[in-house]
Amino acid sequence: MPAPIQKINVHVRGGFIIPMQVPGPNLILGRGNPFILLVVPTVSGVASGNLFWDDGDSVGMFFILCLFIK
Repeated sequence: MPAPIQKINVHVRGGFIIPMQVPGPNLILGRGNPFILLVVPTVSGVASGNLFWDDGDSVGMFFILCLFIK
């Protein structure tokens, strides 16, 4: 897939949900930025994804399962 030299092509397989977060100037400030969910459903309209969240302060982590059904 052609793209300008300044851009990077990213190919995502259908059926996945990818959590993304805009980075901050440092880890502490970046933690407060909102999440963006990139949902790429299959032809039948289904996608799923997992998120393991470690806040860096407490013991343990959070597990979130995302499911998208069209």
